[in-house]
Amino acid sequence: MDVLRIRSLCKSYNKGKDWQNHKINVTIGQGEIVGFLGMNGAGKTTLLKSITGIHTFDSGSVEICDYDLVREPIKAKLCFGYIPDNHSTFEKLTGREYVNFSANMYKVPQKERDERVEKYLELFNLAYAYDRQIKSYSHGMKQKIALIGSFIHNPDLWILDEPLVGLDVKGQQEVISLLKSVREQNKSVFFSSHNMDIVERICDRAVLIKNGKMIKEYDIKDYKKKPGTLEDDFTKMVEANDDPEPPTTHSEVEADEQV
Repeated sequence: MDVLRIRSLCKSYNKGKDWQNHKINVTIGQGEIVGFLGMNGAGKTTLLKSITGIHTFDSGSVEICDYDLVREPIKAKLCFGYIPDNHSTFEKLTGREYVNFSANMYKVPQKERDERVEKYLELFNLAYAYDRQIKSYSHGMKQKIALIGSFIHNPDLWILDEPLVGLDVKGQQEVISLLKSVREQNKSVFFSSHNMDIVERICDRAVLIKNGKMIKEYDIKDYKKKPGTLEDDFTKMVEANDDPEPPTTHSEVEADEQV
């Protein structure tokens, strides 16, 4: 089953004069980790906010676990967890209060939340601060408690916007370990990143966006067989002066077959 289908999604500002996303097609299957690449201002965060329901979009469709985001928003949103690029939290709450608030919103049974919290606190070495107010946390600690709160309901799709920014090496390794464990549970991850090395290490596929358009889709295993690095190709693609029509990709073919 596909956990995410984005079909011909368009998002504009200024009444259609400023296109942030134009005819974006992405499909993610169960157990896949897909990286989302692009320079600052390319439209990555806009797309992630559109597929989570934070932004409306002009045309196209988003389906999450077969639920249409527009027609069945609550059912669709129960199927994913989301971490924005600013990992916003309620800073006057303790870590425990924040996670319990999230768990209550998703109606997570007490036994399940206790088991998941214990696992996450051990992974992130955060048990000592769990009953402290979040405002006393460091940047990395806030990122970790936001991860726990956003994914306490064990969703089928994890959506993360630059999840490694601001984390030290140990924190990055902890998050990478978590994402790999998610894939082992046949869950899926869609995350934006500027770290090409991490994308090459853990992703199955990656999509590249430029000026609001998808311009390339990478199969990471196949790409590793070729000379050069993902970073080299990324640099070449984003620095090209021309802005061609996006190539037909695996995701785009699947979108066309649904029409």
